Amino acid sequence: MKVQLPTNIIIRPPTPQDAKGVADLVVFLDIQDTGESDITEEVILEEWSRPRFDLAKDAWVAVAITDDGEQIVGYEEAYNRDAHAYYMADGYVHTHYRDLGIGTALLLRVEERIQEQMHLAPPDRDVYVRAGVSGKDHTGCQLLEGTGYAPRRYFWRMRIEMDHPPEAAVLPSGITWRNFIPGQDEHVVFDGFREAFRDGWGYTEWVYEDWAQRQFGEDFDPSLWFLAFDGDELAGGALCEFRPAILSNSQDGWVSQLAVRRPYRRKGVGFALLKLAFAEFYRRGTRRVG
Repeated sequence: MKVQLPTNIIIRPPTPQDAKGVADLVVFLDIQDTGESDITEEVILEEWSRPRFDLAKDAWVAVAITDDGEQIVGYEEAYNRDAHAYYMADGYVHTHYRDLGIGTALLLRVEERIQEQMHLAPPDRDVYVRAGVSGKDHTGCQLLEGTGYAPRRYFWRMRIEMDHPPEAAVLPSGITWRNFIPGQDEHVVFDGFREAFRDGWGYTEWVYEDWAQRQFGEDFDPSLWFLAFDGDELAGGALCEFRPAILSNSQDGWVSQLAVRRPYRRKGVGFALLKLAFAEFYRRGTRRVG
């Protein structure tokens, strides 16, 4: 199927110089949908540096050419998450440029790219693509469902806004906690979290190098990683960071990963870890944690 786009719209692979334009597009749409965004140019560039992601082949920008210059009005990517059998697609179209065929044209690029690679998948694996879309983006939802995609999971962004210090954390008897120690705990946390997340929907086997690249960037703060132990055994952890709050020109606290290993669940470990995180963010002057 071919899509006839307006003559002033072109679709091409992005370059690193397009990261700001893509970030501006995503921020604009995020603010329309939720009133906030934590996407920056640096976040986009970090996403483009993921293993198994080829910017020249796995992403596309739709560019509108106007009298005022060029503007990125659409973006799409296809990420080979696991063994050429599990792909993730993520796409955006500026609200002023919808109903022009841009979203359809970008989605076709995704499917063509996956079809090029699906012969590389293990013969015993089904090939599928998971496409994320905001529930408030009704045009995007209609596009995906009209193209044969079906809803499978819904994800919620949760937040606490604290107007007073949180209650003290109470860990179960025999469980202690401490912060992450660089040079000592990397594989302890990786192995424990990998085990815990195996129970989750859509799990694919973690690779240490990929995980470490995502976790240990320049903003990594080991004092915001809270680990619970039963003796020398990791029971669980809350891996936290700061994220930019674009509209308020500030930073929010963010719980990136919360995990409790199966033998320690339903004992209050996760609740205590969250309270430890909330208390530290509050101590640093941050009142909002997501």
